[in-house]
Amino acid sequence: MDVSTGDVAVVISRAAVRKGTFEVGGYVDGVTEDGGTCTVTMATDGREVVLEGPGLMNATTTSCGAELSIPASKVAGTWSVTLTYRSAAHEGTSAPTKVTIP
Repeated sequence: MDVSTGDVAVVISRAAVRKGTFEVGGYVDGVTEDGGTCTVTMATDGREVVLEGPGLMNATTTSCGAELSIPASKVAGTWSVTLTYRSAAHEGTSAPTKVTIP
């Protein structure tokens, strides 16, 4: 598991185009709580796109995925994508993932 910063492991499990929408999903390993915020940061050539959504408690993780999408036509190209989770008790950022969006 590759974690770049924080006290928790944040993992991008999905970063793909589906039905014309670029979707990012992931989870916070070993943390089960509601109330945190998941933030996707996409960066390319001096441009940045930020998407936010709630962290949702699962049986063994906190899921990030709700509302973390954007029309693919608005973000065509190659991006560095990171997923950050923040709550009152935890914070972490995934390792960057390189994604090419057609």
